[in-house]
Amino acid sequence: MHARGQAVHFDLPARLTEGGGGDGVSDAEQEECRALERCLNAMLNYDLYLYGLEPAPPSDVPGHDGVDGSARAERPWHAIACSRAKLYSYRLTAHPVADPLRRYTRAHVHRPVDTEVLRRCLGRFVGAHDFRCFAGAVEQNERRRGMAAGTTDTTRTVFRVDLLEEDEGRGDYRIDFYLKGALYRMVRNMVGTALAVATGDMSEDELLRLLRRGEDGALTRADNLAKPAPPEGLTMEWVYYDDY
Repeated sequence: MHARGQAVHFDLPARLTEGGGGDGVSDAEQEECRALERCLNAMLNYDLYLYGLEPAPPSDVPGHDGVDGSARAERPWHAIACSRAKLYSYRLTAHPVADPLRRYTRAHVHRPVDTEVLRRCLGRFVGAHDFRCFAGAVEQNERRRGMAAGTTDTTRTVFRVDLLEEDEGRGDYRIDFYLKGALYRMVRNMVGTALAVATGDMSEDELLRLLRRGEDGALTRADNLAKPAPPEGLTMEWVYYDDY
């Protein structure tokens, strides 16, 4: 998986954070941030770069009141806890011959894909669902932590899924997932299962059965015979911090 819009946070000396972020950042603080950004990028390898570094804004994470419950206590901004939604994109080519120069950023589907079936299957994921059949290592993590089987909350909300043709006639497609958050390998498993239906390896009824976790809600990832889509096609494009 790749990440273009990944957000991170870290602690710095107070003199770099007194502006409070946003419009309150002074010219001196902006220059300090640019200098720090240049220094960090000089130390990072060529696979990773920072951009847009600035003091974090005040946190608006709910549920953090003062000791007496009357006054709201300030909590540091958090890259994960303050996020509202995320955009993941999955790029694939269904052309018989893939472009070798894009082999690290686009998956190659070697069989004919019914794009209308693919679009319909992807639409099935929209909404709040229990995605345990589309998540990786949930049961293994429960065993390792000594948790009872099935106690992990695997319900997630997918706001929208768009299937877009990127290069007409070449079979290049991009699938955009707008969601609240994703489980481990959830996006790749959603794409892999939808592609299994669109290439004739699985029925749409079976996909729906997995999404509903069967009649008794007991199905797990082991019951989903579709392989996850290859990692090279997946990119985290953006993290939203305003209301999506």
